Amino acid sequence: MGPLNLFEGLIEPKVNAILLGFLSNKNELFHLKKLSRLSKVPMSSTFRIVRKLVSLNIVRVVKVHKFKLYQVEANEKTKALEGLLVKNEGK
Repeated sequence: MGPLNLFEGLIEPKVNAILLGFLSNKNELFHLKKLSRLSKVPMSSTFRIVRKLVSLNIVRVVKVHKFKLYQVEANEKTKALEGLLVKNEGK
């Protein structure tokens, strides 16, 4: 058995994959399709999860013409998530 992820079972695997995608590329702007491919999560699930993360102020929306791009916020919530998720994924 491989190393245990502290949050395995507590956080839905799709949400975890999307959060890790954002946190491992903090300065990057993501279109839903790119984030979906990176995290290997279906587009409709990605949309639902990102919408929830925006409402929780973990991700922000950047509108460029008719496109919506998403970027992880730089705040206490995301720093705490990064400390918990990224450290545990690296083990």
